[in-house]
Amino acid sequence: MGSAVPSDMSARDPRTLIFPVEFQQVLQLLLLEHLEDLVEFYGEYQGVRIARRHIGWYSRTHPGGAAFRRQINLSNSPEQQQCPIKDFFDRLAAKEVLAA
Repeated sequence: MGSAVPSDMSARDPRTLIFPVEFQQVLQLLLLEHLEDLVEFYGEYQGVRIARRHIGWYSRTHPGGAAFRRQINLSNSPEQQQCPIKDFFDRLAAKEVLAA
């Protein structure tokens, strides 16, 4: 019996999956909303720190995610997290458009 996974995907590292552009855009909006909700609920100091962990979960499977997480982990305000989030997911979406 053959594998249920297409041969071109069987060697792909699941930690670096490429998702469609639309998914990247939705994920970016979802993450920005989530950051806003965390800061609103916990306050800026604690919300930003909790968001670091959540942002890491969202970016774990994306190419360049490790460098992105290092940048996020240095942030101390929601504003310092918002711009890198937008840039990271915009770059991922742009790579998908170029690859198509």
